[in-house]
This record gives sequence, C-alpha cells and structure tokens, in this order.
Amino acid sequence: MADSAPADAGAQVLDAGALLPPAAHPHSVRMIHTSDVHVGTGHMRDESGREEALHFLETIMRAAVDLDADVVLIAGDFFDNNRVKEPLVAETAGILNEPEVPVVILPGNHDPHMADSVYERFGHHFAAHVHIFDDADGTLFSLDDLGVQIWGQAHTSYDDFSPAGSSPDWRSDSEPPLWRIAMAHGSAVGFDGRLSFGYRIEEEHLSDLEAHYVALGHLDRHGQTGPPGTTAFYSGAPSLLKGFTLVDLRPHGVHVQPILFDALERGQVPAR
Repeated sequence: MADSAPADAGAQVLDAGALLPPAAHPHSVRMIHTSDVHVGTGHMRDESGREEALHFLETIMRAAVDLDADVVLIAGDFFDNNRVKEPLVAETAGILNEPEVPVVILPGNHDPHMADSVYERFGHHFAAHVHIFDDADGTLFSLDDLGVQIWGQAHTSYDDFSPAGSSPDWRSDSEPPLWRIAMAHGSAVGFDGRLSFGYRIEEEHLSDLEAHYVALGHLDRHGQTGPPGTTAFYSGAPSLLKGFTLVDLRPHGVHVQPILFDALERGQVPAR
C-alpha cells in the first residue's frame, strides 16, 4: 500500500458552523466515520478462516480508543445481508461492546432493519452504548454528554427509497447547542459523476438536513459531495480505503481526514 493518503485526503470546512454560530459550540467532538463493512460476506478470510471485515472492525474500534474518539458512526451495510448467523453477529457485537465507545449504526440496503433482520433477531447481543436506527422516516439520538445529536433514516426494506428525504426534528433546547450530525446510506447526485441510480440523494436533500456533518455510506470511495454550505462525506469502505474517516467538530469548523490502517501501524496518530 502506498504511504500517501488519497488525493482528497482532508478538508478544513471553516463555514460548517454557519448553521449555528461557531462560538455556540465551545466543545469539540471527535468522530470515526465508516460504512459498508459488510460483515458476513464469507470472503477475504485470513489463515485462521476469520473474515477480513472483523479485522478491519477491530482496528477501527482500537483506533477509537487510541485516537480518543467520542463516537463511531457506521453509515450502512454493516452486515452484508440479513442471513448472517447468530455466532457471527455475537462476535461482531462483542468487538463493538468492549471499548464502551458509543457506536451509532444505520442499517443500509444490504442489512435493512426489518422483522427478520439481524438487528431484530440478534440485537440483544449489542450493548446499551450501541445505537441502531430502525425507522425509515428518521430517528434522532441525542448524546447529551458528548454534545451531539445524530439523525438518520434506516433502510427498513429492500425497496428503493429516499434515504435523506425527510427533515430532521433537531433539538434546540440545549445550552450550549448540540452539534447536528446526519447519516444517510445512498447515492448522492454528482458523486463520482453518477446521474441515475437507486437510493438517490439529491443536493437539496443534503442542504435541507441543516447538519454540521453528514456521514454517508453506500459508495465505497472516500470523498466530499453536496452543494456549497454542506459538509457531506463518504467515508470509504474499509476494504477499499484500508482505513476510515476521522471527523473533528471544532468551534472554528470541521476537519475531515481519512486515516489509513498502515499509518496507524506506523504510529502516525493525529493529535486531537
């Protein structure tokens, strides 16, 4: 693997606090954003027969501790399908449960939250600090102790739908105000030159979210998308990026940077 990060390695988004005055956010929040982990493909096994996806997940959760992350966002297709067996779900949940770092999971088109989904059948394996969206119209999780609120529309069937088409009912009763984070799993218009696809996310959808950061999944490459004034990023799938996206919400704006696994191994840990 090359030592250098992708060309679109990072963005200092100085106007991200324009939705609320930056001075109203004296607290900083560090997030790890990943998506499309696809646990349960059965592919890319190591010599012991263990899925590569689990190794990626362990590395991400260790990084959450080492980088002093406040929360981990998994923006869809955490599991490859809803046929994943309980022992693998339990092992996967154990990786998330142990660090006690809050985790927020958005079910995607591969693992929609439905009656026979892995989340319904085996959700009891996940600890209380693992939050899973379950409503196609949108759910808001308020993590008051971290100073963030996180909203997302879960895929709840295999049918096409607009994964960022609803309007969040953001809380405004906190002082200082809570950072507003949206999550969506779908295809943003214009990203990678895409014009026609399912699970479509229009530019106006991203604007209408009025979020300080939009954590996207479904397309595997890391990169920014959306109209001016929005801060929406695809994290990149760990199998392709060989890393994850690190997001720092700061009083002066938002810093977004992909972190490669091999850089972590070399001890190149970004300061908070």
